[in-house]
Amino acid sequence: MIWLAATLRTFATATAILRMLASAAWLHRLIQQRVSPRWALLRGAAVPAAVSDLVVNGGDPSAVWLDHGAPPGDLPEASNRHLPEVHRLLELVWRAGMVSGAVGTALSARNSSTVMRRSGLISLLTGGIGVLASLVIFQPTWDLYHRMAYANRDWQLPDDVLLAALYPERFYQRLAVVWFGGVAMAGAAFLVAGGRQRRPSRGAG
Repeated sequence: MIWLAATLRTFATATAILRMLASAAWLHRLIQQRVSPRWALLRGAAVPAAVSDLVVNGGDPSAVWLDHGAPPGDLPEASNRHLPEVHRLLELVWRAGMVSGAVGTALSARNSSTVMRRSGLISLLTGGIGVLASLVIFQPTWDLYHRMAYANRDWQLPDDVLLAALYPERFYQRLAVVWFGGVAMAGAAFLVAGGRQRRPSRGAG
């Protein structure tokens, strides 16, 4: 039961970090400065905020593009079909994360410090393995994820399309490294917090 609670809390932590990264348009722009061609950065400066909004909050793609001042004419119809799919998938993941966090917290009521340490260990190992996998075998894993998660091929865009140029595979690889690195850092924090809770308090006398 302790390991189950720790695993559920680890999953909840990972999904919370994923939501934060998905909504961080500033981080998208920062990574794109390294991986996107200059013409795409100049022409699509408003796209990261629009993509973050669509992925996190959903809505009509054309209306969201206009709200953010993004150029809908430069984006293929396939992207307007794919991004709502991403939103629906992530919404399911985030809801599962909230349920996992609530259940994990309830199960850890009697062994909070032990669950904290074990969730820290799981998070640290998961994050470390994830960072390594993101650096070594990202492409086959990325392709497998898309084949399993989406029924159509709308995510396969030509490299000269604005959305594909702003969000190339290298963008997602670096975002994966940041995500798993965040999970590992959270795990280290859980281990430290669990260790502090375990120490007996010293009396004044």
